[in-house]
Amino acid sequence: MGWHKPLPLLVQELATAPPCVAITLFNMIILDPVKVLKYGLEEAGHGKWPHTSLDKATKLHMNRFRQSYGVGPNAIVEVAKDLQSEDLLGNDLAIKNLTLKDLLMSLSWLKSYPKEHNHAGKWKVCENVARKKTWRYLKSFQGLKDHKVKWIIPDPNHPPDEIFICSVDGIHCQISEIRTDPNKDLCSYKNKKPGVVYELGIAVYESKLVWINGPFLAGISDLTIFRSQNGLKSKIPFDKRVIADEGYVGESNGVCSTRNPLDTKEVKQLKRRAKARHEVFNGRLKDWEILAQRFRSTRDSLTKHKTVFEGCCVLQMYDIEDGNELFKV
Repeated sequence: MGWHKPLPLLVQELATAPPCVAITLFNMIILDPVKVLKYGLEEAGHGKWPHTSLDKATKLHMNRFRQSYGVGPNAIVEVAKDLQSEDLLGNDLAIKNLTLKDLLMSLSWLKSYPKEHNHAGKWKVCENVARKKTWRYLKSFQGLKDHKVKWIIPDPNHPPDEIFICSVDGIHCQISEIRTDPNKDLCSYKNKKPGVVYELGIAVYESKLVWINGPFLAGISDLTIFRSQNGLKSKIPFDKRVIADEGYVGESNGVCSTRNPLDTKEVKQLKRRAKARHEVFNGRLKDWEILAQRFRSTRDSLTKHKTVFEGCCVLQMYDIEDGNELFKV
């Protein structure tokens, strides 16, 4: 199937192609969301889906798919397109031989985080192949970070005198203890287990993640991370503020706006909703089992966890753009 064929013929071939086959257009694999849903449900053990339109997909079908791969079929189509782009990823990270099976296998690992033998057995490949292909895709997910996680661009729909630009909070993830480099700061003050913490910033007036910083050892406070060199504090203009919880109360110059009994009713409501939607985003990240469970790698664990965490953040942005937006403040 080539790009030089008439469009009606390409559409007809796409509709009748086997589930794991897609059109090649300008040397790029173009996936069809219907085929993605069909193939994904079948690989997840839910049998064959007989329809030819996503309009026929019930909430149950979509829930089954998302519980297996973390995002919906439309988001996966967009991810696949960008994974093949050398303009976005460069020659080293762009995946030139992308297949739907390998993409879903990588998403499935992030979503369910099975043991390596179970992961390889489910996808009917050897452990070495499953490991290499999965990490290849994970590094490319991470490579899309600069494309999907961008600092705030002023919105002309909001008045320039609006001072609140984003909410900030830390999210803790458990990792295996680093026995070759013991450090008391690795212990999370939240769950008293080894872990790391990432600082996230979410725009107040847009459903967008705009800042990721980390990993830091989980014993380090949110405020210390906020004040760190090239940290979020350095990004905030002098006349703007971030909405934060009580963990940031010590910031003396007022750049962190926490709960204040002198706030008006409207400002109190704004802060409550901004912090609540931030927790919703953190909760969505923990829906990826690889972030909810203890990360099992003990070699280069911080580097690998950073790859996994940033990859999941990127996938969440694709999911938000697919229609699963955060609620408005």
